[in-house]
This record gives sequence, C-alpha cells and structure tokens, in this order.
Amino acid sequence: GVVAELRSRGVIDERTVVVLPTADALFPVMQHVLPVLGEDPSNISLRYPVSRTPVASFLDALLETVAARKHGRYRAPEYLAFLLHPYTKNMLLGKRSSATRILVHAIEEIYFVGSSATFFALNDVEAAGPVFERAAIMMGGETEGATADELREHLIAIHDRTLRSFETVATLGDFARAVIAVLSYIADGSTARRHPYFQPFALKYMDAMARLERSSLGVWPCTSIDEAAMFLRQYSAHIDHHFPGTPLEGLQVLGLSETRALRFDRVCILDANEG
Repeated sequence: GVVAELRSRGVIDERTVVVLPTADALFPVMQHVLPVLGEDPSNISLRYPVSRTPVASFLDALLETVAARKHGRYRAPEYLAFLLHPYTKNMLLGKRSSATRILVHAIEEIYFVGSSATFFALNDVEAAGPVFERAAIMMGGETEGATADELREHLIAIHDRTLRSFETVATLGDFARAVIAVLSYIADGSTARRHPYFQPFALKYMDAMARLERSSLGVWPCTSIDEAAMFLRQYSAHIDHHFPGTPLEGLQVLGLSETRALRFDRVCILDANEG
C-alpha cells in the first residue's frame, strides 16, 4: 500500500511525508501503515480532536440520556443507547466484564422489548426481578457466576455513578466535577483502560474540566443538562491530542496546514477531495 509505494521510490526518511487533509484517516495510518515501518522512526504532527474519540461518544450518550428525562423518568431509546455503549456494557463485576454485557442484554430483552412504555424510572428497572434472575441463569455456565442480588447491586452502582450523578448538577462547577468523577469511574471500573488511547483522551477531558471548575465560570448556574452538554461539545471542540514524535526524524505524518513552507522529496496525500 502506501509504505510499499514510498519504499519503491527510495528510503523513507524525514524527506518523506504522508499528508492527511482531515484527521479521519489518522488512526488507519497509525494502525496499518506505521506498524509496517517496524523500528523505523516516524513523527505525527497532525493533532487529533478529542471530540471524535470514544470518550466523547460515551459522554454524549450519557448526557443525552439525562437530558431526555421528564419528571424524573428516563426515555428508553437514550437509556438503551447509553447501556450499549462499549464503555458502559463492559463495566467489571469482580474481574469480568461479561456479567455486565449479559445483564444489559437481559434488560433490553426482558424489560424493554415488547413494552409500550417510553418513559420509566431507574428504580423500576432496578426492581425488575425477572431481569436479574434471567441474567443470573445465563451466567450459570461460567466459572464464576453471579446471583440476582449481586447483579441488581451492580446495576444500581452503575446508575448511581453515572446517570444519577448528573441529576443534581446545579452549577458548571458541579457539572465539571461530575464529568471528572464519571471518567474516573469508567477508567477504574471497566475495560476502557485497555482500549488504545482511552487514558490520554480521558485525561484531556479531565484536565479541561478541572480548569473549568477552578475558573470564574464554575459558579455559573447550570439550568439544564442539555445546555451543559452543548457547552461541553463546544468546549471540547477546541481540545486536541498531540501524538509524540521527533519532528526531524523518520516518516512525517502531517496535516495540510503543517506542510506550509516545507519541502519534501516524496509526498503521499490521502483522503483528498475537491473541497
């Protein structure tokens, strides 16, 4: 592919550049192109917006679920989308995430499939005995099963540390603390930390929220989670992750703006269009 074409033209060094007009192609290049170089050095100067990361999609799913509440009752579509997010459904019960995946699918099949109710209370799901009994039976064949009561307590803990923690937010400072707390919970209690780049992306959000909490904006009233979610999207749109590298050594991976006034011998432009 790209590396073979570049190598056919000569050695790959700092005079060789892969230009990415948008950040969309960055991870495919990192995962499929750069590993082919082996131990050869490379440098990535293209910044990646954290608003395009799984951490952002998790926060979006969480906040959309809370924002859709009416009179203290949650909407089923947003709630299920939140439960089915990879970070949520892979929360650890003991040392295993399979228990949460089984529980989530039991909730979807038993409590929501065939139900005409759009809105529900979290307490109603937590009191739905057949859901936990079915999940416990489904886990029966595993080396270490879980009882219905253990699964119920596990779901209550997830609700308390995620959705319910945003219900009482009164200021932007409260909101910032809730975001930090939920990302810490996901980092400590799920398989998310095993996902590539979860930690640096989550830390970017946590650092930004810590600055918000300490700023004069922290005391501003938070009239609705919808407005807070919009604020977070606009705020995070300006946060980028910088990948490490040695600028003057090895294959260069740059955005269009980074190539201005620079000269290269071998240039490969990916994902370009008329725009």
